[in-house]
Amino acid sequence: MIITYLILINIIFAHGTLKDDVNKWYDFVSNPKNRCAPNPHDEKNTLVHENYKYGLFETLLNDCSKDNGYSLNYKLDMGKKLKKKTLNGEGTIAFNTNTNHGFRTGVCVRTLSSDVNRIDATFEANEIQGYFKVYFKGETTMDGYARDSKIISPVRYFVREKLVNVTSNNNNWIKKFDYHSFINDAVHDHIIGLDGKDVQVICDNNGYSNYILNKCEETSYMFQSNSCHYNIQINKSESKPSRNFRWNRLRDERHYNGEDDFVDCSKQWITGSEAKKVIKSWFDKLQKLTPDPYWKSQPFSNPIDETEDKPSIYVKVPEWNRSYLNVNFTAKDLVEDYGTQTNIDGELIFKLNTTKFSKKNIQNYMFIVSQMRFDESTFHIVYEIEDHAVEKLKELLDSKLVILGHIKGGRYHGIVRRFGRLVSGSNSNCAKKIFAGLAFIGRYDNGIPVGPSWRVVPGGGLLYGDINGAEFTGDNLAYIYPDLDTVIIGKFKKGILIEGKEATLTGVRCVNGIYEARFSEPEGPSYHYLPATNETYGDQPMLTDPLDKKYYYLKKSNVDHELADQGVFASRDIEEGTIFALYNGLSLNSENLTMFNKKYIDESQKKGIEDTTEEYIRYMKYHMNVPNCGYTITIPPELGSWYMGTLGHKFQHSFRPNAEFRDILDTPRFGINVAFRALRDIKKDEELFINYGYHENSGPPWYQTLYRQTYKTSSD
Repeated sequence: MIITYLILINIIFAHGTLKDDVNKWYDFVSNPKNRCAPNPHDEKNTLVHENYKYGLFETLLNDCSKDNGYSLNYKLDMGKKLKKKTLNGEGTIAFNTNTNHGFRTGVCVRTLSSDVNRIDATFEANEIQGYFKVYFKGETTMDGYARDSKIISPVRYFVREKLVNVTSNNNNWIKKFDYHSFINDAVHDHIIGLDGKDVQVICDNNGYSNYILNKCEETSYMFQSNSCHYNIQINKSESKPSRNFRWNRLRDERHYNGEDDFVDCSKQWITGSEAKKVIKSWFDKLQKLTPDPYWKSQPFSNPIDETEDKPSIYVKVPEWNRSYLNVNFTAKDLVEDYGTQTNIDGELIFKLNTTKFSKKNIQNYMFIVSQMRFDESTFHIVYEIEDHAVEKLKELLDSKLVILGHIKGGRYHGIVRRFGRLVSGSNSNCAKKIFAGLAFIGRYDNGIPVGPSWRVVPGGGLLYGDINGAEFTGDNLAYIYPDLDTVIIGKFKKGILIEGKEATLTGVRCVNGIYEARFSEPEGPSYHYLPATNETYGDQPMLTDPLDKKYYYLKKSNVDHELADQGVFASRDIEEGTIFALYNGLSLNSENLTMFNKKYIDESQKKGIEDTTEEYIRYMKYHMNVPNCGYTITIPPELGSWYMGTLGHKFQHSFRPNAEFRDILDTPRFGINVAFRALRDIKKDEELFINYGYHENSGPPWYQTLYRQTYKTSSD
């Protein structure tokens, strides 16, 4: 059969290959200097924009004080004197300014949306006639032609002068990932395009994202163009049925019906060092917003009940069951607000005051982005990832809470990823801080997280186990340190270690897209969670943490200095990048730190100790600032040799260190700690050093002397 999408009556038939014809048309239409004139033979090509609340330009000559979108707050620049009640001439009307030219003209105006900054156009008797250009907030523009302020198709959208869309009544064109696509919007039916090998493809227009298309098959079509207009004739031969596939345009890959959705997912157990490599590679892929690593997994039809006029969406995140997260959220997309909902114990229910999501063309895949500021939060409901929005969404991953997955019956169902890490201890100094990165990967069943799941805590530690709807609560859960080898297995409650023993990761396997893990038999002393305060180190100060115990031992340092005592030496080869040491101690906020320092300064002054000596400033010997959390970890200098819970304070200084401070790590025993990372491959029995990072002019005398010796400078 032949399907024809006709835009013009007067068509100039192009010659050459189909790719050449399309590219020739694209070269013309993508140049902002070229104008896309309307078809003079078509008197009924007024374009209606469902995405905008109002028309291109509407005026009111009487009362505009009511809440109807009209306003007197605008600025006119037409190069001539304005007449009362009439806008005439070529010029600019600017919105979102403090200028009230409406009081001078007596004309109230409104336009597409509050996102419009200005319109350049020709005005005749309060109407836009002919060519216009709209400048939105940000760097998006739209241009086209209007008749009596009504948009005549086609119109073009640019972002930073780069064409992103050409829209008409029946069709629109969009270029994604260097592939041309022609979409029939009138019936929400087909997407027609060229793949990376110039093969002609036709797909269902109900894909769950704009780069993953469903029900695709190879076809053939003719393309004809005139200026910005085009015509497509599709020849779909029923005598040669084509095998349906899903098309990932970002990768230019196909997944045919009947193929395994998780073809790269091996159910065989992988053991030894290879297991560690597999898990690391898997999490590296999961960290990326696009491409979706689960794009081959078939989505569900009718994700929201189409019989519901204003459907509901249910969101359950156990980790959000915290008092400081029980705030109001506004549900909205890029255009409309859908109402407000409060987070109650980690569960949110949005009753959307719109019919948009019950339409056939909006299916299968949804983003919910929470702009968490704890005092004013927004859920953005995004059902397509537009090219020009990808970078913005990536920025959100650095500071916001994001949920990504399929919706079925208004609830998440299937594999779900969450971004935005929270610390496990809700009373921690960092409790209200959102840390960037993947926070969860697991499976939801009808809105509830179930089965083997992984939660990533700040710093890269992993909570793993079969959670069955709970916030990592159970008797056989695991905390895996960032080295992906050291493990504590035991009883956890809401991600907090109640009691556990040391083990190691022995193997992993992939089952339906999610990796499962197994471990050695736990053994040794029992550990539990009790973070330090400004007065205590917890109740196990002499029990060394499994991570520190695994990688190094203590003996007399090789540093030739009278103040150097114990040093830290590698007990095994350590790969570059490995997190292998922790730094715990008293936890002091700024007020506590001032009091701590003053105590030792007062003691020194009473003893008559000069303020330039090592003894005078001994109070700062073990100070360690905690990045992003606003407090300091320290150990009283007289107790430095006694404390053994972690051993990071034992590292000697070097200006050529083989280790460094690596931000923070949410640990199962102490909560937030500073962690150390290997800067290079380290050999067994090699002494370990960090750079203390004092200022060369205000650090301890020994540090200043060593600095001058190392860099061959002299003091002023």
